[in-house]
Amino acid sequence: MANKSLGYIELNWTCPNCNAVNLGSDKTCNACGNPQPENIQFIQQTTHTLLEDEEKIKQARKGADVHCPYCGTRNSAEKETCRQCGGDLTDGARRVAGRIIGAYGSISTTTNKDRACPSCQQPNQPNALFCVYCGTPLQMAAHQTSNNFISPSAAPLKNKDIPSQTSTTRRKKLPVWLILMLLLIIGACAIGLLALIFGNRSVEPVQAVVTETYWKYSIEIEEQQYVTREGWEENISSQANLLSCNEKLYNVQSEPEPGAVEVCGTPYSVDQGNGYAEIVQDCEYKIFKLYCSYEILDWVLSDTFITEGYDLYPYWDETLLNNNQRFGEQEESYQITFAGSDQFYDYTPSDLYTFEQCEVGSTWELDLSLFGGIKSIKRVD
Repeated sequence: MANKSLGYIELNWTCPNCNAVNLGSDKTCNACGNPQPENIQFIQQTTHTLLEDEEKIKQARKGADVHCPYCGTRNSAEKETCRQCGGDLTDGARRVAGRIIGAYGSISTTTNKDRACPSCQQPNQPNALFCVYCGTPLQMAAHQTSNNFISPSAAPLKNKDIPSQTSTTRRKKLPVWLILMLLLIIGACAIGLLALIFGNRSVEPVQAVVTETYWKYSIEIEEQQYVTREGWEENISSQANLLSCNEKLYNVQSEPEPGAVEVCGTPYSVDQGNGYAEIVQDCEYKIFKLYCSYEILDWVLSDTFITEGYDLYPYWDETLLNNNQRFGEQEESYQITFAGSDQFYDYTPSDLYTFEQCEVGSTWELDLSLFGGIKSIKRVD
């Protein structure tokens, strides 16, 4: 998917010293003056709008800020020396960028968890001591939790409240059908392995006599006919007759192109490490094209001519073709039956020459595999 940037917003951070909420661009707390520690992350307010101030947008694009290795002061990404103590920032700790903060969405109304500023009526987080919009001090909420209050949910569990471990970790038996299937798979693998190891091993050659020969020749006859097919309009021959076309999803890609339908997910905020977040959407682009049914003249199978016999003289059927017909695929097969001292053996030669040497009554030496298949033959009379 492609990342589509919608713009930037300013984040906030909470001072660990006095609990005041500050704007992301504030490098020191606007309440107590302490610098922002490098382990304090930026947070997203419930109400935020995309930046329009070009200077702030420029700051957001600079990259992650860096903390001075000597005094801990936060400095902009392009600074080489600390703005507070003048120390070299080469070995400074650069803030982490790229963290996904959460989904982005403008919220115009104040939620129950927000505290409205008495001066500008803008919502602030419940633990804010100063308004992040106008700086007015905010009175601490009367309903703050007492230090001596213990939430019932935090009360330790008694022994009788702890669920029995044996009741949650009881072993489940495998179903019978699954056990049988596993046994069948293991058995098939074992048989296949044995066949691979022993199948090509030879035993003592056997002398046998040819008792029967068989051959079969087949040839397909193709005929030109009008057929109905479907496909993308751009791939259809100009000689085809279009019957009907409809738009259909052709491809989904990560890059836009003219005519593509853009489909994007929920926008989310990505921490830039400098007090700002980039608002990003994951987008994909759907390409629609015409998919058509059409009629075209093509070669189709109309018949198959077969000749066969039990002699040593195979031949192709010399069938006459019509003007709109042609020969298609041809196939030939041969089979020889041998009789040994105690059993019959079937052999399929790969070529006509070997087949023609196997007259009925001729004697051959058969090289057999461990499983009784014929590996090769040699005439001995």
